[in-house]
Amino acid sequence: MKQDESNTRSKPNQRDFKRAERCHMVT
Repeated sequence: MKQDESNTRSKPNQRDFKRAERCHMVT
């Protein structure tokens, strides 16, 4: 799960970033 987050963070995808942040906040 850590690798997935690193990949999303490295990618300039705002949608992915927002989705990851929302998932983190929800958990």
